[in-house]
Order: sequence, then structure tokens, then C-alpha cells
Amino acid sequence: MVCPLIYTVLFMLHRKLNTTGLRPEMFLTRIILPQIIFISGYFVACKLVSGHWLWHAGTIGDIIQTSDYSKTLLKYFAKFFIFYRYLPIGKTDQALRALSENSRLMTLSVIFAFAAIAFLSWRLIKTKGGSGYLLAALFACFIIALLPVLSLDSSFLKYIYPDRYGYLPSVFFYVFLVSALFFILKKIALPVLIGYSILCWVLLTQTIPVWNAVNERCNELIRNYKPFQQYERVYVLNVPAYYRGVAAFRSAFAETVYMKNSGSVENIRVISGCYQESDSDTIKSVTIKENTVTVSGPNKETPYFSANGGWAKSYETEEYKVVFSPDGCSYTLLFKQEIPTNSAFIYASLAAWKKAGN
Repeated sequence: MVCPLIYTVLFMLHRKLNTTGLRPEMFLTRIILPQIIFISGYFVACKLVSGHWLWHAGTIGDIIQTSDYSKTLLKYFAKFFIFYRYLPIGKTDQALRALSENSRLMTLSVIFAFAAIAFLSWRLIKTKGGSGYLLAALFACFIIALLPVLSLDSSFLKYIYPDRYGYLPSVFFYVFLVSALFFILKKIALPVLIGYSILCWVLLTQTIPVWNAVNERCNELIRNYKPFQQYERVYVLNVPAYYRGVAAFRSAFAETVYMKNSGSVENIRVISGCYQESDSDTIKSVTIKENTVTVSGPNKETPYFSANGGWAKSYETEEYKVVFSPDGCSYTLLFKQEIPTNSAFIYASLAAWKKAGN
């Protein structure tokens, strides 16, 4: 949906540099109009297939996880410009996160960042003309490409799974970065870029082992699930949706059990997923009383539990109702009738499954 805006910025750049013979009316009819038709077709297809106009989530309210866009934008700047995830800052991270809750400060910081980029572009326009316009256009495309994801979960700075949100923006960011270094550093730009590439490779080698560890842990949990296949109902209280910042089972636990262990999985009821940082990062207590199950997780600044692979949102089925606490670190499972006999309530802990209650 951002493509028409990006195309418009690039067209304006080429018009300014006199590198295109395409007239504005031709640009509108041959490029922008087809894009608008495709985008409209997307909404119509969503409505016909899922009954909703927007995505598979339904409404805009279903996918907006934050309205503090300036804070999210600054977090993307930290992610792209300074490799924030890999910085050895320890407890300073918590202080910076607390500071980011100041909306006014975040807005001023965004204004300062834009002013710095504008000043750099202006200086280059004064000295080199087209170079400044190029940087301004690339940075504008980078920001435009970020627009669709600014409303999503912004607690991700140390996580790996949201990297996909930045795939499209990264196309323009790295062209912007390389161009800026080339224009500013001139003769030493090449060795700096070589060093930057080596740094990216080193950091990537730190990420790959995490994916391998998550894959190993998921396989271990699936193997350890076999003893629970004897129960008529298995209620899973905290499937690892994400582990150490990497996507794990998300909403595909039952399907994975079926593929790995075979047998029927119709008896599996995944009540909630969770964001786990380690094997010991697990449920603290489970209280079963009549038709009510109360589950408490670790206290965190961001939600511990998740629903359908996303943030914790209360929901209801024909069999039960799940009500999450406002902080997403505990929930109540309410059965509409008596808890079925020969049932098991299990949760992941230390790479194994523990059974709650008797």
C-alpha cells in the first residue's frame, strides 16, 4: 500500500534531476492508477475470502498494538543505525525503555533526527546538488516503507522475530547509508563499508545459533509431549510462541505434534502461547478450582502470554472463555460446564512439560 507514495517520491527525484522524460499525467495513469487498482483489489479479495476488508485480523483496531508512533520510529532508528540488539548495555536498556515512555521526549527526538537528516541533505544540495536530493528521497522512502509497521508491537528491540517488519524499509535504508557514507567520507568510504559489512556478518553469526537452539528446543518439547496423548483432553497453558526472541510454535503446535508424533490431535486445546526468554521463564502458579483455572506467569514490563501468535487478547470458544490481565502476565480460564474427565493441564518448563493439578 505504500508503493504509490514511494513511486511518487522517486518520480519527483528524477524530475528534479532531469533524468526522466515521463510526464506527470503519464506517471499518474501508467503507474499510480494501476497501483490503486491493485490495492483496491486486495481489499475486495479480503472481503470476499475472509469477510473483512482489512487483512485476516478483521479491523484496524485488531492490528494496532501501539499509537505512540514516534517511539516506534525511534526504535527502528536504533535498530537500523546502531545495531541496538547487539549493544552490551545491560541494565541501561531498562533505563532507556523507561525513558521511551515519555511521549513528548520521543516526539522531540524524532523532530531532531529529521532535522539532522534535512540539514545533511541541504548541505549536500548546496555543495553537490543532486547528491542531497538523492539522500533526501531515499530517507523519505525509508520512512514511508516503515509507515505500515509503526502501529505494531514496539517492544521488540532485543527480539529477532520482528526483523521481517523491516525487510522492505531496509532496501532503502542501506542504499541511503551507502550513499551517505560515499558522499561524506569520499576516499575512505570503501574501507569503512568493508568494515561495516564484516560487522554485519559477525552479528549474523551470533543470530544463527539462536535459531538452531530454538529448533532443538521445539523438537524436544514435541518428543516430550507423547505421554500426554493418552488423555481425552489436553489443555496447553503456555505453548512457546516465541523463544529467546525467535518465532517458535506460534499457532501451529497441534499441527507440529501431528507431523512429528502422528496420531490424533483433536484433543489438544492450546489456551495460550507465551514469550519465553529461557527454559526457566515459565508459569509461576496454576490454580484449578471447580470450573475455573487461574494461571500466573512471571511479572514483566511486556506481556508474557500471547494469543494466536500475537499479543494476549481475551477470547471465547463454545467450551471456555479466556480472560487475560491488562499486563498480559496472567489469565483466567473459565469453563462453561464442568471440566471434562480424563483431562490434563500442562505447561512448558525447562524444556519439558509439567502437569498442573492431580
